[in-house]
Amino acid sequence: MPRLRSTSQYQCSQCHRSFKTSGGRTRHVNAKHRPPTPPLIDEPTPEFRYQRHPHLSARPCDVNGVFLPDGSSPPPPPTPPPAHSPAAWAPFEDRQSFDFAYFHFIECQSSKGKINRALDLWAAAVLAHNDEPQWRSADELYKTIDEIQHGTAPFKTVQLRYNGPLPETGPPPQWMTQTYELCFRDSRELLKQQLASPAFKNNVTAVPYRQFNGRRKRVWSNLMSADWAWKQADDIAKNPATHGCMFVPVVSGSDKTTVSVATGHQEYHPVYQSPGIITNTARRAHGEGVMPNALLPIPKTSKKHRSSPAFQKFCRQLYHACLAYIYEPLKSGMSTPEVVRCWDGHYRKVIYGLGPYIADYPEQVWLAAIVQGWCPKCTARPENLDSEDARRRTQAKDDFLIQSFDPGILWDDYGIRCDVVPFTHDFP
Repeated sequence: MPRLRSTSQYQCSQCHRSFKTSGGRTRHVNAKHRPPTPPLIDEPTPEFRYQRHPHLSARPCDVNGVFLPDGSSPPPPPTPPPAHSPAAWAPFEDRQSFDFAYFHFIECQSSKGKINRALDLWAAAVLAHNDEPQWRSADELYKTIDEIQHGTAPFKTVQLRYNGPLPETGPPPQWMTQTYELCFRDSRELLKQQLASPAFKNNVTAVPYRQFNGRRKRVWSNLMSADWAWKQADDIAKNPATHGCMFVPVVSGSDKTTVSVATGHQEYHPVYQSPGIITNTARRAHGEGVMPNALLPIPKTSKKHRSSPAFQKFCRQLYHACLAYIYEPLKSGMSTPEVVRCWDGHYRKVIYGLGPYIADYPEQVWLAAIVQGWCPKCTARPENLDSEDARRRTQAKDDFLIQSFDPGILWDDYGIRCDVVPFTHDFP
């Protein structure tokens, strides 16, 4: 009797994905779970003193949010489904269906016609047993492959379109009637996936802190050592119910790289998400430190309408509407603690927050809803950006100015666009 060749002999210890060879597993670990670069051995270890926030102390708790005594062991990890159960091979019905798809799609890279032929032969072989394959055609097999999920936050899509007034005369421009596709992941589920990654076990700063060197001088290194993180923790701690919780700011970023689909009809603007409590070293490593969470649509129109105020206003409104939609799942957890499983296996009560947004200057102009040429952080005029009299922009100050002055004065004297509301406006 011929020996059965195992297709899942080597398993990744972190994500439990199976591989046929040890080399395949090694390449996967190097690409997806590469550990952060350790410090050089011959580097002298500086002496630092740390002052940690007294209230948002990231205490471990049970799944119901009850704090545990110090030194408690974490609960056992969830038990994976048995290897021969249907859940272990989902979305495939069983191992035979998985092996068929893996052989034709990965190993042989069979054409659509050859897959259809193989399915016909499979159907004929099991017909006598009143059975049938999982698929009737290659298209059905492709659909099953597309249903394979990586992690707990798969990509979804939502359609958006312009809902403002249309021109009274003549046909409206195409951008007013076209639908735009936002491709996104649930930011809350994605953040929970990142926080639960054991790869961050030794690279987490779970509590806001102040760091001092041997000369008692302040040292800033990771995000949680910033004054901003400490002030946010102070504001959150005004509610006694949050004492012992863990503050997790979400670091966002986007770049100008656009991704075109095969038809060339649609382009996207990628947005990335990172938990603010991991160290800079962990964020630079390949892995789950920085993950894509959305592809923003980029509206297009003819050259005639490209510079029209209505189209430019719509582009900015669409941009902020998409970002608000992406981070909406986090809003409830910004005021009410949520129990989340963490990197060390413990549960903790988490308070979310919107942290820094990393972008180049043109995108900072869009994010801050200001006029091109002005500073997105302060009120310095374009011709004197180093002015000592400039003051920081704040949401309360901008709201007061918008209520007090006409749009022309806001544009010329303060560099504020009153036709766009930043997505952060309705978040705590």
